Amino acid sequence: MTPPLPRHDRRWWDPVRPAVLGVVAAAFLVLVALDVSGSSIGVLAERRGDDGVVAGEPRPIRSDEYALRTPLALSAARQDFPATSWVGLSEVDNAAAAHAGPTRGWEAALTPQNWGYLLLGPSRGLAWTWWWSFAVCLAASFLLVLRLTRSPVLALGIAAAITFNPYTAWWSAPAPAPFVGYAVLAAELLLAAWACRRRWGAVGLAAVAGLVGASFALLLYPGWQVPLGVVLAALCVGVLLDGRVPWRRVVLTVGVAAVTMLAPLGVWYVQHHDAIAATRATYYPGQRVSEAGTGSWVQLSTGPLAPWLAGDAGATLGRSPGAGPYDNLSESASSWLPLPVLGLVMALALVLALRGRSARRRTASPAAVDPVDRPVDRPVAQAGEPVAGPATAAALTVAVLVLLAWAFLPLPEAVGKVTLLSMVPPGRLPLPLGTAFLLLVAVLAGRTGPRAWRPVLAGGAVVAVVASGWVAWSASRRLSWDVDLVPGALVVLSGAGLAAVVVGVLAGGLATRVCAAVLGVAALVGWALVNPLQHGAAPLLQSRVATALHRHADAGANPRVAVYGGLDVVALVRAAGFQSVSGQTLYPSEEVMEALVPDERREWNNYAQYQWAPGAAGSDARIDPVRGTFMQLTVDPCSPVLLDLVDPGWVVAESRLDGDCLDQVDAFRARDKHLRLYRVTG
Repeated sequence: MTPPLPRHDRRWWDPVRPAVLGVVAAAFLVLVALDVSGSSIGVLAERRGDDGVVAGEPRPIRSDEYALRTPLALSAARQDFPATSWVGLSEVDNAAAAHAGPTRGWEAALTPQNWGYLLLGPSRGLAWTWWWSFAVCLAASFLLVLRLTRSPVLALGIAAAITFNPYTAWWSAPAPAPFVGYAVLAAELLLAAWACRRRWGAVGLAAVAGLVGASFALLLYPGWQVPLGVVLAALCVGVLLDGRVPWRRVVLTVGVAAVTMLAPLGVWYVQHHDAIAATRATYYPGQRVSEAGTGSWVQLSTGPLAPWLAGDAGATLGRSPGAGPYDNLSESASSWLPLPVLGLVMALALVLALRGRSARRRTASPAAVDPVDRPVDRPVAQAGEPVAGPATAAALTVAVLVLLAWAFLPLPEAVGKVTLLSMVPPGRLPLPLGTAFLLLVAVLAGRTGPRAWRPVLAGGAVVAVVASGWVAWSASRRLSWDVDLVPGALVVLSGAGLAAVVVGVLAGGLATRVCAAVLGVAALVGWALVNPLQHGAAPLLQSRVATALHRHADAGANPRVAVYGGLDVVALVRAAGFQSVSGQTLYPSEEVMEALVPDERREWNNYAQYQWAPGAAGSDARIDPVRGTFMQLTVDPCSPVLLDLVDPGWVVAESRLDGDCLDQVDAFRARDKHLRLYRVTG
């Protein structure tokens, strides 16, 4: 008869798990039912009172969200989810382009963040995609940290800090939360497969892990995917070594996960090869190669400053004399990463690794149970003992050092190619570094009991508190905000407070639970300060532009619209259920661009956004770079190339246009702009 598993291994029956997951699911469903999101589309509202903002402040820095991602999703929903649509000057395959709208293809099964649009309509679809990302990240992080630590309070605090960290708060939410959520969930399911008593149960968990991995891959942004993969792979290797998982079980589960992940991705690649090839053929992002050593120490030190940047001080960022390169609140955002604290945590991890397996306090048991249903002669963890130990801490530390080396050392180009880090701009590393840092803190928090830790911890606490305060202060000076708005003492206190909380988490016992709870609450409060609460999607769906287009467009009318005006007007046109050929181009159509601006390939062969300006009748089109990927395209509204290859049915313009092909059908006011609507007649 097979001996029963030790009590602590019956982890799926632990009542804490279903309770926490139930609360997260209930909160998610309530917020979706209330039609509330954290979108910044209120920036586009025609009148402040009609913007639907319940609390907080819409963030203009979120232009990728409110002017591109959300309008494209709403447009797809209002057009009944076409497989292809014009996004800028290219007909885009929506299932194979980042930021493109959701579709009804089989790929929808692997993109649950879009299910709300398919099932609930445009407005609640926005709420679904917003809260799904955070719910998955929070739930998956909780499950993983609970598995590593066996401490529900510690798991909740660390999971909240991973989900609601300042980097996630400032970026074009809900990205990057789903990246972390899917990566962590895949790792948790794989670890569960290794611990599962029954072989077929392990196979099932591994298969689901592979499907979650496919969802992770279809998010289509290597800048976050590759380094998160490094971190979670290191964690799994560490747990494998600490838990002495039999290699037969590892080979079986990893093989099943690989098959269930690669099979749908292979079909997806074959079906959408042309769109993938078009993206890869661009200079950016397709052929972009990031260089090692171009990271910013300042960016890795701004985590404690997030509450101040959320207020008036953040609004002044970059406006002070001598403003530097850190004037973008997203680009300058960090995770919970004051570098002195990170150094302390890695030092403790190395101490744990050097102490060896004796620190795990395992006892040898001749009748221990192998997960593959047979007794074996090997040690098992005592009841309540974390499965993560020296090897896990060492593996996570190595992952952190690899990412830091890529960020700050001039590594050879070959290193980037072998590790795939050449696809990762160092400015995208705060997310994976912050995730690894918090996982490492969680692993160490269960290991600080022995008295040998006390001198290291006490000395490190003093160093971390002082140093992190100095880093926070220096970062505030380098960010070029208006320092008169926030007393310097409060800036220093922010860094010192975060360091003290992290050190408290590492202290063990009651201090660990209290400080973990404080860290989680602080993360949630800081995130809430950055993100507004938005009810519905009225600023886009009920705008005057949308109303006018619906009034004039017949069913089945040509949905392509050329916009001669600002990118905010482009967003309104797209959200109305039309396809703007102006604005962002996810990947260019070589046929169109070669005919329109044949001599400017360097400018157009990129992921770029174009503000259109009317050119003289019969004139050649031209591109004028403005900044970064923002361009101005000057083109004759009745250009034969435009009419032949793009065939817009409508034109929206901020000024009067003259052309034989244009017939003005309406004029209306949107915000502070007088817009004219033209039908293209030939």
